[in-house]
Amino acid sequence: MLRINLLVIIFLNILSIYAQGSDITKEIKKIVNEYQSSHEFHGNVEVQVSDQIVYSGSHGVANQAFIVDHTKKSRFMIASVSKQFTAAAILLLVQSGAISLDDKYSDYIPWQGKNKESEANWDKFTIRQLLTHSARLTRDIRHTPYSSPEAYTPILSLSITNMLNHHNVFSVVDAIEDGVYSNFGYMLLAYLVEKLSKQNFHDFLKENIFKPLGMKSTGQFHRMFHIDFMSDGYNYPDDETRLHKRCCLDATSFIGSHSLYSDVSDLMIWLNDLTAKDSKILSKTLREEMLTPYIKLAWTENRYGLGVYVDNLDGNKLVWHDGMEYGFLSHIAVIPDLKIKVVVLSNRHDSRALQETPYTTVMANTILKAVSNYTKLLK
Repeated sequence: MLRINLLVIIFLNILSIYAQGSDITKEIKKIVNEYQSSHEFHGNVEVQVSDQIVYSGSHGVANQAFIVDHTKKSRFMIASVSKQFTAAAILLLVQSGAISLDDKYSDYIPWQGKNKESEANWDKFTIRQLLTHSARLTRDIRHTPYSSPEAYTPILSLSITNMLNHHNVFSVVDAIEDGVYSNFGYMLLAYLVEKLSKQNFHDFLKENIFKPLGMKSTGQFHRMFHIDFMSDGYNYPDDETRLHKRCCLDATSFIGSHSLYSDVSDLMIWLNDLTAKDSKILSKTLREEMLTPYIKLAWTENRYGLGVYVDNLDGNKLVWHDGMEYGFLSHIAVIPDLKIKVVVLSNRHDSRALQETPYTTVMANTILKAVSNYTKLLK
């Protein structure tokens, strides 16, 4: 009789866990539907708790002209979410003994430009400072006689050389004590990877990160290349009611910073490896270094690690990054202690994304809090 009662208790506990799992799924679906109504969310969302996918949903269309619905295979530009892969590439060089994070960048990349103001500061920053946005570099590349942010510029060295010839890239004023976010700094990191590995940056990522992890849907975006399952990006600019399609903007001018595309499954693979007991890519020590908050970024309350933000959500460590590229929004996040992971990818936004916290970030944080509350109940 005692054995039967014990089996009944175990069975009821299992039913309770499944029921609460179902409740989590319903709550996430409710949150996503609310943002689909309020912000015209089109895209994919995936949520994992421990080793279980508790929600995976596709919403809206990948192509508006032909009304092609999103599927789980839909691919999106991930913009600045790309930075953590650049950071991982640098850490692989550290792991191999090729560099140290506190080495001067100029030890490996000597000055090669014409701008005298930039030259005067070229030997003053380390690799770690680039990773943490504390090298006091300008945010973005700017127009030069030979390139622009919109240009098709697949040769990374040319984009960098053009900037160093025509602009002072150290434009952050001394009065700002916090870190200052710099896309250009991450381009310099990608250039370092190319120089030391003697490989194209994307080939290095593919060989050392994407292939070992089985990330088959992640790569370098080129506007002129065919990419299977690639979504079109859409935007309502300047509060206009007419939908604009992303057309002639490329991402090759931002290699290392925000030039990759991916899908929800690949990004979940990445988050799982990043927080696993044993990674296929990086040592535990280097991953801990990557996920350590080093510096607060100016004009925000956010702290930055190496390629990721490292903050706190309701008393738990939160590792995350968002991304915005014309027509695309992205957000990936993990609460390591609770084993909660969220990926949100969208191919539509309006002008509010430029004026306030992108809605995909708010949506992801809302999902994280809801799932966090459920996991506490399970305990």
